[in-house]
Amino acid sequence: MSSMLFMFVSKQQLIQKIMESYYHDIMDEVLGRNHQHRSLRTIFDPYSHEWGETNMDQKVRILQKIVDSGKISLSSLLLQIKIYYTSELANKRYAIDSIDEAFAGILEYMLAKQTVKTEKPIVKSENPIEITEKPIDKTEPVFEVGAEGGGISIIRTTTNSKEVFTYNHSECDLTDEGMGVYFKTEFDNFEEPFEKINSTYQWQYLYFMTIHSDYRKFIITKLIEKLNNNSIDLSNFDYHKQHIEEKFGIALFYSVDEKKMPVWGYKEII
Repeated sequence: MSSMLFMFVSKQQLIQKIMESYYHDIMDEVLGRNHQHRSLRTIFDPYSHEWGETNMDQKVRILQKIVDSGKISLSSLLLQIKIYYTSELANKRYAIDSIDEAFAGILEYMLAKQTVKTEKPIVKSENPIEITEKPIDKTEPVFEVGAEGGGISIIRTTTNSKEVFTYNHSECDLTDEGMGVYFKTEFDNFEEPFEKINSTYQWQYLYFMTIHSDYRKFIITKLIEKLNNNSIDLSNFDYHKQHIEEKFGIALFYSVDEKKMPVWGYKEII
């Protein structure tokens, strides 16, 4: 009994000691105070917009700087991140599920890069030419909308062999009753996950965070269809109209037909 109590107290003391100085303080010392990536989500959360703000080489350099500083080991850093997102930022606890996946992706990139460096040159003619294939590993959000307590996104991951589109849905538990929701599904194209969103949610009322230029025209077309199919009246949509126009760089126009039904359209202003 006493040994079990000792173990419990020791664990609590360890957690308390870690929480007295979260990894953010150490990152201020290593990366510089108020560095834009002091949260490190650009390294451990591949489904955040911060992840897309750095490429793989930049992520490796940040990790190398942390290791070289001697301030904290990677194992201790991972422990602190998990404790922080469990106790202090529980509404984003889902981010913990991505940590191992993110670090595995960075490690795979480093190993692939090392393999390319050590490959022998391919000789195609009498004059030897070194031909090496640069590894491609890019993850970026292409569609993100959100509201208080949750968000929906499509993340595109591009490698040398394929493109993968990950549909993410998250709903935070604002009541602390374990009602939060987080799930993700992978597709081999953008249109399929977007249609899943389009057929399920009234996404035109949400806050637009990311609209990738590759899919902008497609999304605008679907938006106009959504407004017309749902007979959205201007009086109920004026606030959202202004936000959409600013985010997409378009001017929405509205009229009514002979049956007094709303008719929406748009024109480019960029």
